[in-house]
Amino acid sequence: MVSGSAPESGVRPSARPEESPVEQAVEHAHAELWRRFIDRDQFILDGAGLSGEVSLPTAEECLASNPNGLSWGCPNEDGAMFGGLYLTGAVQRAARTRREKDSQKARKIAGGLTKLASVGERPGFIARGLSDDGSTHYALGSNDQTSPWICGLWSYLHSDLPTSSERDEIRAKVTEVLQVLADSGWRVPCDRPPFDYRGDFGRTHFEGAPRLLLFLKMLGLLTGEGPWEERYRQAAQQQSLNSGKTRLELCAEGMVFEQPTPQSWTGSCSVLALRQLWEIETEPALRDRYLDGLRRSADLASKSLATALKYDNKAEMGPCEDWRVMSRLWRPQNSVAEAVALAEDQLRLFAQASPRRPYESSLVREPLFAAWVVSLCPDRGVVEPLVPAILRALRHYDYRTLHTSQFFAGELAYYQLRTDGLV
Repeated sequence: MVSGSAPESGVRPSARPEESPVEQAVEHAHAELWRRFIDRDQFILDGAGLSGEVSLPTAEECLASNPNGLSWGCPNEDGAMFGGLYLTGAVQRAARTRREKDSQKARKIAGGLTKLASVGERPGFIARGLSDDGSTHYALGSNDQTSPWICGLWSYLHSDLPTSSERDEIRAKVTEVLQVLADSGWRVPCDRPPFDYRGDFGRTHFEGAPRLLLFLKMLGLLTGEGPWEERYRQAAQQQSLNSGKTRLELCAEGMVFEQPTPQSWTGSCSVLALRQLWEIETEPALRDRYLDGLRRSADLASKSLATALKYDNKAEMGPCEDWRVMSRLWRPQNSVAEAVALAEDQLRLFAQASPRRPYESSLVREPLFAAWVVSLCPDRGVVEPLVPAILRALRHYDYRTLHTSQFFAGELAYYQLRTDGLV
C-alpha cells in the first residue's frame, strides 16, 4: 500500500476569526486534498481512502497495460490533467496569500508536471502518472492530459514563482512539446508500441479549436517567430468540413457536451484554453469572440451548479478504491481503439462494483467543475448573479467524506473569483 503524502492532519483546520464560511470551506478542501490526494511525486491522485491509503499500479501492470493502456479507473489516471488544472489555481492562491508554504505547493505541482514530461522515450509524450516505482507509466496519454499540462505550466511561467533556471527549463520543455505536436499534425503521441497517437487537437470542433489556437499563439510568444502568428490567424479562419464553421466561430459558440450527460470536467480543458487566449490576445475583434465563448460556456455550466446540493454527505456507499476489480476483464490490446473499448467495459464494471464513484462524479465533480467554468468567464455581468450558487456548492460538502479528488475544482473556482474581484 502506498499512502498519499500527508503534510496536514485529518482534523479540519482551525478557522481564522476573519474567515468567512466559504473561506473556511475552501481551506477544508485544500487541507483534505493535500492530506490524502497528493502523492510522493507531487501528482494529484484520482482517488484515495479516508485515511489517505492508495494502492498504485505496479511497474509490471503498467507495462502490461493492465487494467488497460489508458490507466482509466486507476488512482494515477489523471496526474497531468489534474496537476495542470490545479497549478493555475495554485499560482493564484500563492499570489494572493504571499505565504511561502503556498508558493512551495505550487512549485511541487510544477515539479511533478515536469517529471511527467521526462519519463517517456518518445518526444512530446506526457505521462498520465507513475507506478509504484516512481518512473514506469502507462503508454497512452491524451489531449486532456497534454493541454492542461501546457496551460498549467504556462500560468506558472508567467508568475514570479520559478527560479531563473527553472523558468528556462520549463520554457524549453513547453516549447519542445508544442513543436512536437505541431510537427505531428497536432496529434498526441503515445510512448510505446503498439500504440501510436491518441488525441488530435487539429479537429475542428469546440474541444480542439481553442486549444490549437492557444498553442499556436504560445509558440509565437515563446519563440518570437512571426510565422507562428500567421499560422494562428490562418487556423482561426479554417472551416470545419462537417459544419462549415471556422475555429473562431466554434470558440465563440463556447462549450458543448458531446455526451448525453454534462461533462464540465473535460469541457473545462478547452474553456481554460479559451480564457488564456482571451488574456493573451490583444486584437479587440478576436478577444470579443473569445469572450462570447466564455459567456456561453458559463451559461451552459451554470445549469449544473444546483446539483451540488443533491449530494448527501452521510451517504453510505462504501469505498471505491478497489480498482483492480477491472482486471477481471483484462485482455491484450493491440491498438488504441482496443485499449479504449476495453477501458469502457471496465469502467462500467467498476461503477457497478463501486457505486460511490459515479455518485461523486455526478454530484461533486460535475457541479464543482461547472463552478470553475463559470468563474473563468471574465464578464462580471454574467458571473456575479451566479456567485451565490457557487458559494453554496463550496460550503455544501464535508470534504473528509469524499473518496475522489475532483473536488479540487471548487478551489479553482474560488481562486478565480478572488482574482477577478467577485468574492
